[in-house]
Amino acid sequence: MSFYRSNSGKGGLFLRRLALLFVFSWAFHLRAADSPAPTEYQIKAAFIYNFAKFVEWPPETFATPDKPIILGVLGDESVGQDLAVIDGKVVGTHPIKVRRFRYLPDIAECHILFILPSQRMELPAIVQAVRTRAILTICEGAKDFARVGTIINLVKTPEDKIRFEINVDAAKRAGLKIESPLLNLAKIVHDPKPPH
Repeated sequence: MSFYRSNSGKGGLFLRRLALLFVFSWAFHLRAADSPAPTEYQIKAAFIYNFAKFVEWPPETFATPDKPIILGVLGDESVGQDLAVIDGKVVGTHPIKVRRFRYLPDIAECHILFILPSQRMELPAIVQAVRTRAILTICEGAKDFARVGTIINLVKTPEDKIRFEINVDAAKRAGLKIESPLLNLAKIVHDPKPPH
């Protein structure tokens, strides 16, 4: 599953980066000028939706061109309604289906797993359970997320802006290819090196 591959060369990369910056720019500020302002988790849902556009899953992941991308939400159910704003939106030919999960064994069919802060104490066990599966794991505000092994970490700055970090080693381990326009907007991190 690959998108925005046209426009080769430096000019094409610049245009893709510019387009991606435009897509994300409205979501960088948690307080929008228009009223009513989107909630924090509606903005994070928009980030997740746009992340999916620049991730390539292994060919065998989707049996049919219209098979849904399952976004599993693990943790506090109170934010589920806000995340549901992207339910039914389409990435390529795949509609997104948002599902809320309470228990780790329930996430077997996920393609994207959004791990809420209420699950932070369980984060190592969650990541270990999906470590080599083609699941885009996303957490928020995890200070040592590279060591834990999630792929994307959403970070809110003191200025109420959302930034994101990508662990490229974790993505490779999961068999996911993250396209360069998204990588160019992220802070890139790697798995910690083992002590000598």
